[in-house]
Amino acid sequence: MSIDTGFYSIEKLEEIESKLNQLPDLSKKRFSKSDSLEILKESIKTLKNEKGYTISEIIDVLKELGFDTITQKEIKNIVETKKRTRKSKSNKSDS
Repeated sequence: MSIDTGFYSIEKLEEIESKLNQLPDLSKKRFSKSDSLEILKESIKTLKNEKGYTISEIIDVLKELGFDTITQKEIKNIVETKKRTRKSKSNKSDS
């Protein structure tokens, strides 16, 4: 029976630290939602622009494949990227 005293020996801490350091690096195996969408962006654009899928159909397919948290707005932002041009503002100090 182990009694929790709230204290740990240096040997125990070294053992824990060693085991923590041996755990695999998951950072290259897990991606945030935004990183995932960036990776899938070209495939999503192809579905919409070349294969005739609607945004709703793309969302349905992604959800079927396990991408559960996707929204219409996110897909629209990917497939409806438009180049924005800035209009130069007239300089009021020229008056």
